[in-house]
Amino acid sequence: MSRLNNSVFVVSPAALLSGATTFDIFRRAGGVCVGTERLRLGLYAPFPVIGHPGQGPVTLVWGFAAVREAAAAGLETLNCVGIPDNHAAALEIALEFEQRPGDFSPAEQYALWRLLKDAEPIAGDVVARIGSLLGSSADAFRARMLRFEALPNAAREAVLNETIDLKTAERCRALPEECLRWLSDPQYLEAGLSFSSTRQLLSLLREIWLRDGLAPDDCLKLLEGAVADSEPVAYLRRRRYPELVKREQRFEELRRETTAGSGVELSAPPYFEGDSFELRFRFSSRAELTRRREALHHIEDRFDEFLELL
Repeated sequence: MSRLNNSVFVVSPAALLSGATTFDIFRRAGGVCVGTERLRLGLYAPFPVIGHPGQGPVTLVWGFAAVREAAAAGLETLNCVGIPDNHAAALEIALEFEQRPGDFSPAEQYALWRLLKDAEPIAGDVVARIGSLLGSSADAFRARMLRFEALPNAAREAVLNETIDLKTAERCRALPEECLRWLSDPQYLEAGLSFSSTRQLLSLLREIWLRDGLAPDDCLKLLEGAVADSEPVAYLRRRRYPELVKREQRFEELRRETTAGSGVELSAPPYFEGDSFELRFRFSSRAELTRRREALHHIEDRFDEFLELL
């Protein structure tokens, strides 16, 4: 790394961890660990820091997980090297150390963007280099971060927690703040809903809220009730499409009672918007044909009940 051309000096892990944690933005729960034996033997690249012992506070730029690892192992010093006191340059170096383009979480990307913005006006070439290290282009990185900034705070927090994706947050941003804020609540997170289920859940909730003009508290109660149910999406779908769900349930009853075990496939038009049902079956023996024919007789006997669904 061409910027790391200063002489190496040593700093204690305690001193590194007691300084500013401005750059501690990468995967706080984990992070890159070097390995205790490598740390003992000095087989690692010097940790980049801003400042120098005896000349003011020292700020660690990258390697927080590894420094914690060294502190836990009782190491007295770590090799460090000074870098320019410039946020943009420091972030570039930290990203170079991370070496995982395309694998940064939304929270990491947004924290990095905030650091860039807080430091100084963001030059185009800096954004281009940062975007490249993130595995993106300058335009794509900037555009994505501006989309983050346009979100309501509660929706943005849910995306940063990786509870919902950015598109879902944008689509459902008009939901009451109470609902968006609850997406980051431990009770919601413990439900363990997939991105797909959450997307469907919030889309249905938004439609119900707009259609029924629910008060924010009632909207939140509806969301809480859905998440507490064994089938959250089905719970809200029944509320969103009560008549359609009733027809689907009735059709399933009729299909089971008339064709179960017969080999006949009976299907209704999508959303029951049509004027005909569809039958499909195959047979390769007389016995199979007999079962198919019996199913058709059962359908015919209950023809009016089927027709009422259309």
